[in-house]
Parts: sequence; C-alpha cells; structure tokens
Amino acid sequence: MSRLAALALVASQLMLPVAAFLAPQPGAVRLPSALPSAGRSLRAPAAAAQGSAEAAFGYSGAAALVGAAVCLGAARSLRRTALSALGTKPERLATGCILTINKMKNNTHVALTDNKGHVIWGTSEKRYGKLLPNANRAVEAAIFVAEKLNVDNVVLKVKGLPTALGSIITTIRGTGMNVSQALVMNNIRYGGCRPKGIRR
Repeated sequence: MSRLAALALVASQLMLPVAAFLAPQPGAVRLPSALPSAGRSLRAPAAAAQGSAEAAFGYSGAAALVGAAVCLGAARSLRRTALSALGTKPERLATGCILTINKMKNNTHVALTDNKGHVIWGTSEKRYGKLLPNANRAVEAAIFVAEKLNVDNVVLKVKGLPTALGSIITTIRGTGMNVSQALVMNNIRYGGCRPKGIRR
C-alpha cells in the first residue's frame, strides 16, 4: 500500500460524515457506501463517464484529503503558539520559573525556563509586529503563558540596554505577577559620568 493511498484511506474515514451533508446532484452518481480498497488507484477510472460507483470516490476522497490537510495545518500552527508550552510537566514549574529578557537596540528576546534553565517557551518582540520604542508585547506574552501554566513565582533576569530596564519592570509590575528575585545581568558596562574635555 502506498503512503498516499494509506493517507487517503485514513482521511476518508475521518471525513466520512461529510458525505451526509453533500446535497445530491441531479444526474450524478450516488456516493459509495463502502470505502475503496487500498489496492485501487486514487484516480477516477475511465468508466467514470458510464456512471460507475468508483467515480464518486473522487468527491469524497478530495474532501477527505482537504480535511486531512486542514487538520495537519491546524496541528502545526498549534505547536507554534503559546499553547505548545502546556505540554510540559507541571512538576517542572511547581517551584516557579525563570523569565530571561535580553533587550537589544533592534529586538527583545524573552525566554521562559524552568529552574534548571531548560527553555519552556520563547519569543521575540518582532514576532508581534513592528518594533515600537516602549512596547513590551513579548514580555506581556511570556507573563500570560506563565499564568496559563499556573506559575506563581517568577525569577526575573534582565540583560541588555540600561535605558529600557525601567519599562520592562513597570510592565511586569502591571501584570500582577509575583517576582521573587530580580537580577540585572548586564553585559554592557556603565562607563560612569562623562569625563571632562581635553584642555587646549
């Protein structure tokens, strides 16, 4: 049995109730009551012009393949959303999680990890559209995912530009999430006050 024939067979079993909703066309052949065997070809045979029962498999088979494609596409898009984080074991997040924010000039990367540092969910600011100066949509999305995973305490690790740290902390305070620790792990050093100019 070829892979395509097996997929069509499974899809037609899933979409079998669709045939009940199709209105009968005048002069058309009735849909077959039994599924075609796997050995038959998926193409309509030459006897379709004579009105054989095998010709009607074309409509139900096409509907089944479209339905299977829609189901696979929906499953794929589900994996890319915040709901994909729900597959994690709740024991990993029982004691809280770590929210790591890396703020740069062009983008902001946010990762939600367990206490060992394994990433559960991650996103970036540009995923939500054009980068705006004071928008923290990625941080809000990470807090939303943490709430859906029933996380009570968050350890906050912030890296990046010192000018943006205040807006990030304000955003997290506005959501009402309990922050147990906040660490500013800045790799951009603060140079101190501006030195005097050279005497001429």
